[in-house]
Amino acid sequence: MKHSHPKKYDINQQDIRVLERYYPIDRENHLVSVRFHYETADELVEAPAAEGFHAPFKPDLFDALQETIAKFPVPYRFHIELAINDLQGHSPAELVHSFKDSVEMKQISKRLLTRRVLFLSALFVLIGFFILGVMALANEQGWFGSGFTAALFEEAVDIVGTVFLWEAATMLFLESSEQSVSDPGIRGRIAALSIVNADGTPLLSVTHDQLFQRMDRTHKLNRLARTGLLLSSCGFFVTGFNSLLQQVQLVSTVSPDDQTYLPVLQVVLLLFSLCQIVSGLGGFYLFWGRRNLFTAFSKGYAYCMVVVIGLLLMVAASVYSLRRVLLFLSSFSITILYILSLFLNEKTLKSRTNDSRQESHP
Repeated sequence: MKHSHPKKYDINQQDIRVLERYYPIDRENHLVSVRFHYETADELVEAPAAEGFHAPFKPDLFDALQETIAKFPVPYRFHIELAINDLQGHSPAELVHSFKDSVEMKQISKRLLTRRVLFLSALFVLIGFFILGVMALANEQGWFGSGFTAALFEEAVDIVGTVFLWEAATMLFLESSEQSVSDPGIRGRIAALSIVNADGTPLLSVTHDQLFQRMDRTHKLNRLARTGLLLSSCGFFVTGFNSLLQQVQLVSTVSPDDQTYLPVLQVVLLLFSLCQIVSGLGGFYLFWGRRNLFTAFSKGYAYCMVVVIGLLLMVAASVYSLRRVLLFLSSFSITILYILSLFLNEKTLKSRTNDSRQESHP
């Protein structure tokens, strides 16, 4: 069992002296023992959803755990003991498995909520930038005209775009911070779980690694992949939209001598814009775990860009200095992030599929 090094944390010992009057505390190993007493197993678990299914734990236990965990600083972890007088046919192994699954179901709800908040925040940012970008282009091209009515309309559009950006910031930072404060993170603070008799006789004990080690690594990689997909997809939407705006500006800025090449340039920019936008849309679908034509195109686009970037990188490395090569890579940072996130997402998908097959066929 791994324990936190005390020198890494500044712990208020006065708080610990107060808490150790009510909880058994191992200061050296930063371990707190908490025992919950139940007369019967039915007080601990809910009724199964249907015949033949397992019974998940009631939320009362996790509410009490969260309240207890919130009293202790981060270095302290918890040895949870469930003292049950009458198991009522439930085996200790079944209760441990239900506890693990109940914690995981809470994490599933939290991940879905976090994913929804991230997606809505990104969507609001894109809408806000789109509105402000159109307003900037309209001012440059003189679409609003002049006078009091035009100024009023410009101000209204500016407020609408700013509101979308403000709402995204509120959802992403303020609401997420409130959720983090209210959720101390049960899974990361549990050191061990034991099922004991009413007199304290141990029936079964498991460590944190036995409960959560495999799914912790998979979920971290999956969260990293989805976040990268969301960020790079938003970048694709922005670059695609910017290319569309450049096409509007080309008509008025290209000199008469270059008008011959204007249709070709417009077609190139249009294709580039469509590829970026469709790939961004495919990334949004992959963020939600969906597969369709947009995701198929985004994968094909990623494979093509791997080849393109590789060829350009070899040419740049043979012609330019290291500084120029790094600048070249930075210009493709969004695409590289998208490609890496896409590959990582596929890797975690295969890992989750293999894990589910192993659990189904032990």
